[in-house]
Amino acid sequence: MSKGIPEVVSGLVDAWNAHDPDRVAEFHATEYVGHDIAQVRPEIGPEGARRAFCRFLRAFPDLELIPDQLLTEGDHAALLWRIRGTHTGTLLRIPPSGRRLEFTGISILEIRGDRVVRRFTLWDLAGVLRQIGLLPALPEE
Repeated sequence: MSKGIPEVVSGLVDAWNAHDPDRVAEFHATEYVGHDIAQVRPEIGPEGARRAFCRFLRAFPDLELIPDQLLTEGDHAALLWRIRGTHTGTLLRIPPSGRRLEFTGISILEIRGDRVVRRFTLWDLAGVLRQIGLLPALPEE
């Protein structure tokens, strides 16, 4: 029996928080295509999802994915999330800063059965760069 979309999303979040690349990959269909604002090329298949997760895990070995809001419609879900973690590994060719970061993002997922088949993710890259110290802070006007 197939799971509902909230259960699939919850399982995927749990896999991220368990830091388990194999479990993350299992939530993605063979035809999966993932798009991320910070990546030039899409992720393809479960192995592409695994690689994308591992990039984040290398940059933030203590990462915590916090789901803030989930909206569903048909076979789609919109997940508003936050990631917290210590930047101790390279992220997008940016060397480790050692800083504790928290940033937000949203992922739009298309789910068929128990697997993600498509994902579009936008996240606050400018906020990350500010927290690392590579962009100036925003004025408090």
